[in-house]
Amino acid sequence: MTFITYTTLDQPLSIDVFNHHLIKLSLPEQEKILRYLRWQDAHASLAGKILLLEAFKQAGFPDISLKEMYRDDYGKPCLANTPAFNISHSGKHVVCAVSNEDVPGVDIEEVRPIGFEDFSSYFTTLEWNAINHSSDPLEAFYQHWCAKEAFIKRDGRGLSNDLRTIEVTNNLVKMDNQISYVRYFDIFPGYKMALATEKDMDVQLIPLRLNSSELH
Repeated sequence: MTFITYTTLDQPLSIDVFNHHLIKLSLPEQEKILRYLRWQDAHASLAGKILLLEAFKQAGFPDISLKEMYRDDYGKPCLANTPAFNISHSGKHVVCAVSNEDVPGVDIEEVRPIGFEDFSSYFTTLEWNAINHSSDPLEAFYQHWCAKEAFIKRDGRGLSNDLRTIEVTNNLVKMDNQISYVRYFDIFPGYKMALATEKDMDVQLIPLRLNSSELH
């Protein structure tokens, strides 16, 4: 089972909620959040950690502390002896995936008008043909991009991977001998979201209101 918690930040977290959850983090993570210049970045980063704790609870691990969170060599947040997790945010939305039987990779992207033709070098010939022959090439571009990002985040090595070596075909993503299953979600209008896992599995979607006292 994979648990996906998600939220929308239409406005900043209240001061009480922000401070209440900030002190649950390790000192380096607190400092990282407080260094952001835009409230949107700081609050999205903290929101991801709040979603993470709630997803742990849903997965049956209510007592996990984030005080020991650290970053690996690729900058990915990690915790020892916990279910695998991944966090993503774009625009005003934040999502978190926790799995008690797999390593998930999740990505969300706001669909914005761009000249995606400039990104052809990041896709295989098969992918590029599928995008350009789609009924909505811009939507197809973002769906492929989300799938690649979700796969990369599941792999854990970040953008050190060459995107051209990763190929998306419908619900599968392949790189060398690695294959991941991809599921797409249309939770937020105007956004694309993808989850990459080793195999197809049940997913529970859990919306949260972060200014709610229920999360204290």
